[in-house]
Amino acid sequence: MAITQAKNKAKTRKPTRPAAKATEQNSATLADRGNLYEMFKLRRLAGDLTQQPNESAVTAMRLTTLVAEAFQNIAHSWLQIGQKHWNLNVEGVSKLVNSGSPHEFAAVQTELFRTSMYEIAQDSRALFQKSVDAFGNVRTSFAEAAQERVSAG
Repeated sequence: MAITQAKNKAKTRKPTRPAAKATEQNSATLADRGNLYEMFKLRRLAGDLTQQPNESAVTAMRLTTLVAEAFQNIAHSWLQIGQKHWNLNVEGVSKLVNSGSPHEFAAVQTELFRTSMYEIAQDSRALFQKSVDAFGNVRTSFAEAAQERVSAG
């Protein structure tokens, strides 16, 4: 029985001070190695970033140019639509002024309203499609630039 108790004590015994100290030192060394590895990764990343600033700037400039062109094209379309509607309204007012009877005035007004609604719907569709196409091109360019970065890195 005494032998069994001695064996159980040996199993539950806490590590001696030198063993605990050695374990702490090994843990600290491994932690330092982990930190060194992290530092190495960060330095490598920083090196990659400093080696490719020109490439990144060119990519950013190209994508910025595409976005600016897309906005410019859409703004130009808005101006064209505004000019077209202005001309239609001027023609419509001219027809209304030249109408000879209340019946003719009502018919011209109805036709102008119908034409105006049709033109607004058509212009909205065209503008929407132009926007989708422009930003689809930008999205594709962003995806290509990201793929190039992944392939290069």
